[in-house]
Amino acid sequence: EMVNYEPWFVRIQPKMTVPAMKYDDTVLGDSQDILYFLARKHPEQQLYPAHKQAAIDNYIRAFYDNFGTIAAFTFAHWVRKSPQVKAFIARGKNEKSIAKLKKLGEDPEFKQLAQQKLAKKLRWDMVRWAESQDVDALDVRMGVMLRQMETDLADDRSFLLGEQYTLADVVGTAYCARIHFNKGEELF
Repeated sequence: EMVNYEPWFVRIQPKMTVPAMKYDDTVLGDSQDILYFLARKHPEQQLYPAHKQAAIDNYIRAFYDNFGTIAAFTFAHWVRKSPQVKAFIARGKNEKSIAKLKKLGEDPEFKQLAQQKLAKKLRWDMVRWAESQDVDALDVRMGVMLRQMETDLADDRSFLLGEQYTLADVVGTAYCARIHFNKGEELF
């Protein structure tokens, strides 16, 4: 559906990126900001306890420092799954995005934003980029953080930093899901 190119969404998140969150009068358009905001807004959940903040921040930093690798890993594997998956990605990331941005650009309120985003889309082909990635090298790079997580879980604790689910586990869960979705149990 690509709601990130719909006028109502662009009013909330002019970068047209997901996720975005509106919480009362606060609008956040970055997943890392959303994590910290929710943890501060709901301290009773203990997602970011003071005595573990440095260790949590290390996990979050590692996840976001590897964000480009995670995207490359994901799409490089997806375009190789089948011609149908490759065509689906081409339609969504290229054709449909471009069409949505052209339509959005017809609205004077969004014309400049849409044209800027469209210019970037027209210069960059997601499928070609994904096909150019070295999947074996990406598997190795993804394995680095995965091995750290496995080491941290080796002492039979329930979560990455002990017996309590924290923001480290939020990013760790997302990381493991991407790996599992693409490689099954192979890298674990």
